Amino acid sequence: YVETAEEWLTSGIGETWGDALKKAWIEMVALLIDRYDTTYEYANMIVGTIGDARPGFATEYIGSYCTCQIAITKQLRRTGTPYTP
Repeated sequence: YVETAEEWLTSGIGETWGDALKKAWIEMVALLIDRYDTTYEYANMIVGTIGDARPGFATEYIGSYCTCQIAITKQLRRTGTPYTP
C-alpha cells in the first residue's frame, strides 16, 4: 500500500478494469482489517461505502493490462458506538 498524509491507497493490476479493481479492493480490505482490528465483513462494507476507486494505466503494449487504485481517507475513525440516526 501507499500512505500519504491524507489517505491510504492500494493498487491492483489485471487483464481488465474489473480484475484490477478486485485486487485493489482485496488489498484495501486486508489493510483495514489490520489497521482497525475489524472483520472481513465490516472492512468490505467500508471499502464499498467510502472507497474511492481510481483508474490507473491501461496498455495494449508489452502485454495487455490495466491498473486501479482504491483510496480510503485517514479520517476514518472507530468510535466503538453504533450509529444512531
